[in-house]
Amino acid sequence: MSDASPFFAIRTLAINTSGWTPITCPVACNYWIVRSSINMNICSDSTSPSTTQDTIPAGVQEGVVAKQNPTPLTGTRYPAGTTFAYLQAQSGSGEAVATFAV
Repeated sequence: MSDASPFFAIRTLAINTSGWTPITCPVACNYWIVRSSINMNICSDSTSPSTTQDTIPAGVQEGVVAKQNPTPLTGTRYPAGTTFAYLQAQSGSGEAVATFAV
């Protein structure tokens, strides 16, 4: 997939109740949001979701804005390829939209 800019990307993620879908940065970024038209769970450790889990209601977006990393070589908090969370539908299946930006 080719994005128009190395500083901004949008991805549609298929989610269901049978497993945890990773949210992985396609570009280096300091900012991400995720939203869906269905109720979903988010966790930071898919092997122990009960202690790292929160809910995101349908139509609500969850996001993180991190201060730019002062390290000159990276410049971003989340390097491309970083998996920082996992999503799961609360019932059935659907799609989540994730947005990543510097």
